[in-house]
Amino acid sequence: MGWFWWSVGTQVVLLNPVCVVLYAIASWKFFSERIYTEEMTLIQFFGEKYVEYQQKVGTGIPFIEGFHVPVINSPEHPTNHDKQD
Repeated sequence: MGWFWWSVGTQVVLLNPVCVVLYAIASWKFFSERIYTEEMTLIQFFGEKYVEYQQKVGTGIPFIEGFHVPVINSPEHPTNHDKQD
């Protein structure tokens, strides 16, 4: 996350509008793919603890959500139509 903001920020400081846009696009594309892959690995390694952590914090980069574990219908996570009245 720090590298993304540093790469874009240096171009803002240098008043280089073309590179601000190009660096933002290139960095965003790189991290959108990288974060998705890294989060899959972190979930495999840390399991539920990382999923809980992931729900509390964001990636820090606009419009990048990363990998989210799909909610599976189970007794621990019932859906509304599975609950008995």
